[in-house]
Amino acid sequence: MDRRARTGSGATRVSCRVCGTGIVLDPDKIEEGPDYATIPCTACSALVPIRRTDALRLVQEQVRQGLERAPAPRRTVFERWRRVH
Repeated sequence: MDRRARTGSGATRVSCRVCGTGIVLDPDKIEEGPDYATIPCTACSALVPIRRTDALRLVQEQVRQGLERAPAPRRTVFERWRRVH
């Protein structure tokens, strides 16, 4: 595995070990394996191993962005009634 210059710096792309193509780490394409996470190469379809921490970070960022765009929760009938009375 490669070493990181500073803590918290995550990879945004990896190179395929078979053909050398640069692969953008897309959370939707990451597959969790028993030992490590993988992502398929866009050129040759080989499964490229990636750090599990990078996979988790990307998925968490995707969930966080989804929650930020989610609509505000609706108030219940009781909360609306209570606000009026």
